[in-house]
Amino acid sequence: MLVFQVAKYEVLMKENDAKKMTEERSLLLFQVLDNLLPHLGVFKPILSRIREELYGELYLCMAMYAP
Repeated sequence: MLVFQVAKYEVLMKENDAKKMTEERSLLLFQVLDNLLPHLGVFKPILSRIREELYGELYLCMAMYAP
């Protein structure tokens, strides 16, 4: 099941590939990470923390540069 999910997300990420990071692409990447986190075993806690920090910084930056 996990292999199928990974393949599905690889396709989604390629379909939404862009030279520039957009809010839509950011949300897709966080969705992929959120769905993979439960399967990462001993790495889940540290990757969850990294995810939270990235999410917070990304949206702080987006809010600062929003028109």
